[in-house]
Amino acid sequence: MKKYLSSYLFFLLICFTKISFSQICFNPAITFQADSMPYLVICADFNADGITDIATPNNKTNNVAVLLGTGTGSFGATNYFPAGSGPISITSADFNHDAKPDIAVANAASNNMSVLLGNGTGSFGTQTTYTSGNGPSSITNGEFNGDGNIDLVVTNYDGSMVSVFLGDGAGGFTLLSSFPASVSTNVGPNYVITTDFNADGKADLAIANWDGNDISLFLGNGNGSFGTPSSIPCNNKPCAVVSADFNGDGKPDLAASNYFSNDVSVLLGNGNGGFSTAVNYAVQSKPYSITSADFNLDGRADIAVNNENSNSVSVLLGNGTGAFGIASDFLVGQYPESIASADFNGDGKPDIASADYHSQTVSILLNTILPPVVAHANADTICAGNPLILTGSGAATYTWTGGATNGVAFPAAATTTYTVTGTNSDGCTNKDTVRVIVSLCAHIISSGSQRTSLVVFPNPANEDVVIELIAENEQLVKITDITGNTIFFKTLPVGKSKIDVRNFPAGVYTIAVFSNEDVVTRRLLICR
Repeated sequence: MKKYLSSYLFFLLICFTKISFSQICFNPAITFQADSMPYLVICADFNADGITDIATPNNKTNNVAVLLGTGTGSFGATNYFPAGSGPISITSADFNHDAKPDIAVANAASNNMSVLLGNGTGSFGTQTTYTSGNGPSSITNGEFNGDGNIDLVVTNYDGSMVSVFLGDGAGGFTLLSSFPASVSTNVGPNYVITTDFNADGKADLAIANWDGNDISLFLGNGNGSFGTPSSIPCNNKPCAVVSADFNGDGKPDLAASNYFSNDVSVLLGNGNGGFSTAVNYAVQSKPYSITSADFNLDGRADIAVNNENSNSVSVLLGNGTGAFGIASDFLVGQYPESIASADFNGDGKPDIASADYHSQTVSILLNTILPPVVAHANADTICAGNPLILTGSGAATYTWTGGATNGVAFPAAATTTYTVTGTNSDGCTNKDTVRVIVSLCAHIISSGSQRTSLVVFPNPANEDVVIELIAENEQLVKITDITGNTIFFKTLPVGKSKIDVRNFPAGVYTIAVFSNEDVVTRRLLICR
C-alpha cells in the first residue's frame, strides 16, 4: 500500500484577456466668426502650408468665408469671397490642374453654381457662374467620365433633379445632363456624395431625399452618365448622407441623418451596390449634417452629426461590426447646420468643425481622446501569496478595481478580472482589463526512498512544453485533462524533454510521473 507525504503549493496560472473600452472627449467649443448664416463647412489646405483650413458659404451675405488654420486649433482672420445668391453648399478640389485647391458653391436663390479658382495663398479669384436648376441644395465633385478632370454634381431641391457638369481641366465646366433624382417625384434631394459603391472603378452617387425618406443610389457608367436609381429607405426626413466602411469588410456603407426622427440610419453595403435594411441610432433633436472619422483611434469608423435644436454634436462610436454605441453629446453654437472633421491642431486626432447658422460662427471641437490604456501584470505565473503588481500605461493617472493600487504590490489571491481606468489631464478616460485566473495546483511527493523532481515550463503554455525530469533513471510520464482522460503517456529520459501541446485544447492539465514508490504531479495551464 502506497503512503504519500503531500505538500501543496498553490500558484496562479494567468491568461490575459484584453477588453478595450474608450470614451470620446472634446474640449469645449472654440468659436470663430464666419458671417451671416453659414450653411456648410469643408476642410482643405487652401494656402499650401500643410495646415488644415476651413471654408463655409454664408447664406444671407452671399459669400464664402475662408478661415486659415494656424496648426494649433485656432484660425486667423476670416476672409470673404463673393458667391451667388443664397449659397448653401460647397465643395473643393483642384479644378484646373495647378495643384491648388479651388471651390465650387451651390447657390439656392440664384439657381446656379459658382466656381472660384484658388491661387494657393488662401485667396480666390472672381467667381464664374453656371446655371444648374431650381433650388440647388448640394454640390460635390468627382471624376465621372474617365478623362482625369474633376467634374461636379448638383442636386436641385425644387425640381427634384440632378445636374452633372463635366470639367475641362482648366477650371471651366459644361452641363452634360440633368435627370430626376429618383424614380418617384417630388423627393426633395437635399445632399449628394460620390463613392464607388459596386467596386467597378466608376464613381457612383448617393443622394439623401428629404421628402422621399430614402437615399437614391445611382451607379455610374464611367462616361458621365448614370443608371436608373435604386431607392434605399431611411427614417423620417434624411438631411444628409456619408459613406465609410463601418463593419470592416472593405465595402462602402452608408449613414444618413434623419431630421424628424432624431436618429441616424446605418445601412451596410454588399459591395455590389446593394444595402442592408437601416438600423437606426438615436441622437439629439433635429440632426442635420453628418460626417465619419475614427474619433477614438481604435481603427473603427465612427459617426458624428450636428443637432440644430439642441445646439450640439452627437458622436456615435462604432464597434467595427457596423453597430454603434449610445451617442455622446458636445455643445457647439446656435443652430448648427453642417459638420466636418479634420485634424486642426496636428496631434493626429480627428477634430470637428460645425457651421452655426444662427450664431454666425464656426465652432471647433478639439479631440482630447486618450490613446489606448494598457493593463499590465508583473508576471504571467505567480504563487499565491506572492506579490502581484498591476500597472497601467498610456495615461496620467490610474484607478484599479479589486482594491489594487497602480504599481503597488499586494498578495495574489482569487481569480479576478481587474479593470484599470486611465485618466488624462483633460479628464478623458480609457480602460483596459486583465483577468487573473487562480488555479489550485498540488505538488505531491511520496515518502518512498527514491526521490523524483519535476519542472514544467513555460507554464502557462500554448505551443511547446519542456518537462525537466530529475531522477536516477527514465520515468513514465502521463498527462491527463481535467476530466481524467489520458492525453499523453510515454516514458521520458532524465533531463529535458519537449512536448508539442499545440493540439491540446485550452484548459488545465495534470502531469504525473510514476517512479517506484514516488508520484510527482504538476498542473499545466494551456492558454489560447
